[in-house]
Amino acid sequence: MEAILLGIDGTGDIGKQSYRAEMHNSFVSYIVRRTPARLKKYIRGPAIDGCDMSIIVDTAYTFVHLSLAARPKAPVFLTGYSRGGAGVVGVARRLAEDGVKVSGMVLFDAVDRSLAINAAELTRNVENVVYARRDPQTMSRRSFGNCATIWHAPTKCSMRSFWGTHGALGGVPWHTPPGGRSTDLIAETFEWSGTKISYAQDARCASEVWTWVNPHLARLGILGGKTNTQSNV
Repeated sequence: MEAILLGIDGTGDIGKQSYRAEMHNSFVSYIVRRTPARLKKYIRGPAIDGCDMSIIVDTAYTFVHLSLAARPKAPVFLTGYSRGGAGVVGVARRLAEDGVKVSGMVLFDAVDRSLAINAAELTRNVENVVYARRDPQTMSRRSFGNCATIWHAPTKCSMRSFWGTHGALGGVPWHTPPGGRSTDLIAETFEWSGTKISYAQDARCASEVWTWVNPHLARLGILGGKTNTQSNV
């Protein structure tokens, strides 16, 4: 497949060796692994403090720029989760300055918690956007908000809200802890209030997100549709 695909995943502890295992089943990781695109790159998300966001965006932009030098007619696809979503929005902004179109962008609950980039608004060079967001009524990650919520023609955006945590929206739902019940409500780390989501609802939400996103991936030509289903969520 003559296409370029870049994926930037969510935030994680830069010194934590378990990041790769924890994010292996994330939607961004899965999409990059399974796409038939030959020119593809997966980048782990920024550290908790976000200080490396500008480096990540520079690295991602350089990959796309060099890939276009080798395949100038290849369509460009970007996907990102959490602050990785803000990252690919930043890459698209850089590509807009070069006059490069982004054929498709897939965002999973994108948030911008870094002063290094401006990800509030999508640039007009992005032709198609698929955006899965958490419902704010769930009380999940109330301190995060969402970015990339403003776009203008000719950009076409398909957006849907889901009843799940920020983790479930990225393909990494919370698991019932030892001794807990699937009906217990989830209390997220570093948040002052709990969520309205149970562990069972969170797992179901992740599956619903993928069921909704997958046909869009097929439509854009990123994945093959019904045969590419995640059995892990």
